[in-house]
Amino acid sequence: MPLLRLLLFVTTLLTCPMVACADSADPLKSIVSVHSVEGGVAGYDPVAKVLRFFELQNGALSETRRLAAEQAVWRVIDFDGGYLVASGYGRGSLDAPIRLRWFSKDGTTSKVVFEKPGERSQVTLLKRAGNRLWFTFFDSKYITKTGYFIPSSSTPWTFTEKFSMRLGDAVDVEGDTVAIGRPYGDAPEQDGDLTVYLAGIRHEVPTHRGVRAVLLLGDPANPDLLLADGWHQNYGQSAQARLALAKRNSAQGTFTSTVVDLDATQYGFSKLLDLSIDGKTYVAALGNKALHVYSSAANWKRTVVHTRQSENSLFDVALLKVEPGKASFAVVDQGLRLVSFLPNRG
Repeated sequence: MPLLRLLLFVTTLLTCPMVACADSADPLKSIVSVHSVEGGVAGYDPVAKVLRFFELQNGALSETRRLAAEQAVWRVIDFDGGYLVASGYGRGSLDAPIRLRWFSKDGTTSKVVFEKPGERSQVTLLKRAGNRLWFTFFDSKYITKTGYFIPSSSTPWTFTEKFSMRLGDAVDVEGDTVAIGRPYGDAPEQDGDLTVYLAGIRHEVPTHRGVRAVLLLGDPANPDLLLADGWHQNYGQSAQARLALAKRNSAQGTFTSTVVDLDATQYGFSKLLDLSIDGKTYVAALGNKALHVYSSAANWKRTVVHTRQSENSLFDVALLKVEPGKASFAVVDQGLRLVSFLPNRG
C-alpha cells in the first residue's frame, strides 16, 4: 500500500474507531457524514455502504430511502430530479477514484458523469451556481483544482479548470464570485490566506493565519465574506477559533476584516452554513468541540446549540429543516442526532 494511503488509513482509524463508527445496537451510529438535500438530509453509512435519507417527522429523524454508495461519500446535492453524489477515498475505499454520479431519487437509474483517479481522491465543493456546477477536488496530495461543469445529457461531463493552487480547499461560489481559502500557504509552515475573484478580478482578503471555511453573504456581485481563520499547524497550542467578517470598500476595491467572535474554548471552525429564519440571517459554525449558531441581526451573537460528546469520533452537521421560529440540524456525533435552534430562546 502506498505510504500516503497507509497514513490516511491509520488517520481514519484513529478518528473513526470501529466501535464508534459501527454499532449494530444503534444503526444511526454508523453514519459518518451528513448532507442537506430537499426535504431533509442524506447520511453516509460506510458499514452498510449506502446513503441513508432522513426527514423530520413528528419531531424525530425518520429514514425514507437508501442509495448504494460503494465509495466514501464527500458531497451530495439535489440535481435534475435526483441527486449528484461526489465520492472518493475513505475507510474501506482507499484506492477509489474521484467519481461524480447522478442517481434518480428511487435509485433505479444512475450514471457516472465524471471520474478521475488520483492519490488523494477528496472533493471539498459541489455546488450549482446558475448553469455551472462548481467543483473543487484534490488533484494530488497538496494541489487542489477548482472549476466547473456545464451539465449536459451526454457523458462524461467536461471539467473546466479555473484555479489550481496548493491546499485551496475552503471554497464558496455565488454567481460569478469565487472565494478560496487555504489553511497553509505555498511554502511549508507558511500561513494560509483568502482570495476572492469578483467578475474574474482577483482580490486579497485580510486574514489571521490560515482559513478553514468561507461563506459568501449578500449580493453575489459585491458580497460580504464570513471566514473561519486563525488556523495554525500547531493547532493544540496556537490555532484560534475565529470568525471574521470581510467587507469591500467599493471605491477603493479593497477588503477589510473585522473579528466577530473568538471562542477561546476551541481551536477552529471547519464548516459554515447560512440559513434564514423569519427573514433573518443566521450562520451555523461547526467547531472542534461545539456547534454554534450566530445571528447577523444581533451583532453576531453566539448560541451554543450542541456540545460534542468526544473528539475521538467524527463531527459533522447539515441543515435539516427551517420552520417559523425554528431550525433543525442533523449532527454527526457518535451517531446521527437531531439538534434544534430556537432564536428567541438563544
